[in-house]
Amino acid sequence: MKNIIFFFLFLPSLIFAQSSDLPKNPKPGKCYIRCSSQDFNYTKPVNKKKLWVELECHEARNLTIDAEKEHLFQEYQKLLKEKDFDVDITGVLDLKTAKAHNKYLKVLKKENRKKAKNKRK
Repeated sequence: MKNIIFFFLFLPSLIFAQSSDLPKNPKPGKCYIRCSSQDFNYTKPVNKKKLWVELECHEARNLTIDAEKEHLFQEYQKLLKEKDFDVDITGVLDLKTAKAHNKYLKVLKKENRKKAKNKRK
């Protein structure tokens, strides 16, 4: 009985431990970095499959963070959060932010079409 209880308590922890946000099929000896919010384009959709960039490990150590661009990205995440999108305000481009950004662009496009339609009338 103890083994069965242990098994049912242990199994879910293994499943959740394996669900990490890493690139698919990483190459051994290569370093990966998530696409930076430094290069984020606010007007184009994000390709959610290409959120990771492969770098040489010595290049990854020399990356610098522009605090002003990171602050702008955090402000954008706050805007998405205010628009009721499921986003964590971290200043990092993650899958939640990419999905919310793409949905937000669709909403803006729809609003612009409505405005253009109303102007024609």
